[in-house]
Amino acid sequence: MNMTNNEEQDDVAAVFGSELRQSPTPAQQSRGAVISICIIMLMVIIGAYYSYNKRVSQLNDCTDCGGANSATSTGLNTITNIDP
Repeated sequence: MNMTNNEEQDDVAAVFGSELRQSPTPAQQSRGAVISICIIMLMVIIGAYYSYNKRVSQLNDCTDCGGANSATSTGLNTITNIDP
């Protein structure tokens, strides 16, 4: 079935209405951009929070840290008690 471009557009307009052919107004475009930026920022913040909590839980699960008061209990590789 060969349809011309106008016939295809008429079929789409019959189903979805004529508003489908109109492009968004500048106000709608700017609102869409702001919403997209907010969603992206929210995803970055949630990802950073998840990564931070995952790292903290790995540090808290350290089994061979040498005790709660040792310098390595924080997960940092530090050298303590260096004799000159």
